[in-house]
Amino acid sequence: MKKFTTLLVIFVLLNKSNAQSVWFVYPTNGLDVTNIYSESKVSLNFQYNWQRSSNPNLITYYIKLFAAPIGTYQSNQGSGIPQGFYLTPGSYSWRLELYEGDGIQGSVKTAEQTIAFNVKHTFNVKNSFGYGYINVDYVQRNSPYQIKRFTGNTVTGGAIDQVYQSINRVWNGSGINNSDWRVQKKLGAYSNSLSQSRDYTYAIVSDDNGAALIANLRKIVKPIFQNSFVGVGNGGIIKVNNTQYNSPTSQFNVVELNPITGTAVYQVINEIGYSFHHWSDNSTTVTKTFNPGITQTYTAYYTGKPLTTNRALHTGTVYNQPIVLYWNEHPNVNVTQYQIWRQVKHNGVMGNPYLIATVNRGTTSYVDDEYNLTRSYSNDLLYYDVRPYYSTEGTVSDNNWFAVFGVLMPKTSDSTSVAEVELENSLANFPNPFNPVTNISFSIKEAGHVNIKVFDLIGQQVAELVNEEKEAGSYQISFNASHLPSGIYIYTINARSYSQTRKMLLMK
Repeated sequence: MKKFTTLLVIFVLLNKSNAQSVWFVYPTNGLDVTNIYSESKVSLNFQYNWQRSSNPNLITYYIKLFAAPIGTYQSNQGSGIPQGFYLTPGSYSWRLELYEGDGIQGSVKTAEQTIAFNVKHTFNVKNSFGYGYINVDYVQRNSPYQIKRFTGNTVTGGAIDQVYQSINRVWNGSGINNSDWRVQKKLGAYSNSLSQSRDYTYAIVSDDNGAALIANLRKIVKPIFQNSFVGVGNGGIIKVNNTQYNSPTSQFNVVELNPITGTAVYQVINEIGYSFHHWSDNSTTVTKTFNPGITQTYTAYYTGKPLTTNRALHTGTVYNQPIVLYWNEHPNVNVTQYQIWRQVKHNGVMGNPYLIATVNRGTTSYVDDEYNLTRSYSNDLLYYDVRPYYSTEGTVSDNNWFAVFGVLMPKTSDSTSVAEVELENSLANFPNPFNPVTNISFSIKEAGHVNIKVFDLIGQQVAELVNEEKEAGSYQISFNASHLPSGIYIYTINARSYSQTRKMLLMK
């Protein structure tokens, strides 16, 4: 009896050291499986192991896998169970069973293991630019941030205004190109806009494996506006959103693709009038609305023409002698020449304008020896224009005619003295009506103080054109009424022995 008991203990110990068992290698109990197979399924590489009995009589074995709800699998003698499974998200309970037998009377279950595991979506929450910070379920995380969820679970994303790679990015909720939330599926397709609220709670659906909830923050771009004048630079003034700034402007903060409006402004620099030509995108609209997507400079390009504001074109006062034109030197040194133009109205018929001469800078007079100066309305009405030539851009001034009476004459001797011609007091303007510039001509027989003023019809002074000592002679001044409304105006002259009042009509 004692010997039998000893043998039994040895048998039990041997069997305990080599007991039957079967177990899951993968997945393990409580594991969350999150591998991506498709937008709706997870890949599971099932693995298991077993330990057979040391009983030499148990020569056969097989394994059963109860993989609910997929099915039941049984191995053949000496072979395994399929390892590749593709599961939809959810909770699973699987069981392995080991069966052993003697090959004659059949097999019996000698070991088993049951585990529970979860299959979950791999889901990301991130910014549209990829990185930076983002709130996930009200906790700040690095973007992109990965979570694991069942179908039907929710996740709350929260957008954070931030500077990333020196670019300010904000949640834009006003204007255009507003921020929103979208979902990007695994294969790259984007949903429509889901919400324009900074915080958004999203419920995960069955095809969200590998998907991402994306916060579309918008960049703050910083456009600059400037002018471009040939040979002068980028100065002057320019309007942005109807407010005037010096050019080039400072940067403006604009949410990407939102509108900002630039207006090119006509301006005068050193007696060159600059007219808008085109924007840097070749648009010829003076006021242009831009929708910048990046930080860039918008440039208004101009064409410059010389002005005649200070030209003071006038003639000499020697009648029945060749007409002598006088003018002031243009203040811009890049005005290198003057074109002399003439147009004749003969017997009420206006002829074509002709370029009769070109003179270099430094010349401020010209003798037209084809016509003698007269003061008779029955003679030809001669229109003269001295047009400055701006060499930097190859442009000349706009027309600004000055009118006198004259008669076509053969060339005569220049020996007639001004002293031999008797001067008369006179006051007139041409053209009349005008818009907006007219030339006022006057003559005085005696030297003295001269005062010329312009009044409106209720007697208010609107301009003082001359207030100085003058020698006896004939003069001309320009009156620019661009700042005045249309209507009748009175202009007066008061000299030593002469006073006169005239009317002129401004028609805009």
